[in-house]
Amino acid sequence: GKIPPAIFAANYRQVLDAIRRERPAISVVIITPLDVPGKWAGSEPLEQYRQALRDLARDRHDPQLFVVEGVPLIPPDLTLFQDGLHPNDRGFQVMAARLAAQLAPMLKLSTP
Repeated sequence: GKIPPAIFAANYRQVLDAIRRERPAISVVIITPLDVPGKWAGSEPLEQYRQALRDLARDRHDPQLFVVEGVPLIPPDLTLFQDGLHPNDRGFQVMAARLAAQLAPMLKLSTP
């Protein structure tokens, strides 16, 4: 069954806590759920999960925790997804290029 957004956020919090215990100073990037062309397209539940992650990040007051919105990273185009939910190789290429453009200034990385 589906995991309620509050449980999803609690599980995510545990993962972030574990990362911070081991690596207190590294940058961590959360990517919110993508917009997908399959049965979840335009789904209100997905927006609830996105908001749960935004709230989680805000409430942590962690200057090395960043949120990247997943929706602009890949268009909900069936030709970019292998099953209507998971990107295919071409979809991941599009996503990687868009993600790199956002991460570079966020993490103060040099771009090639």
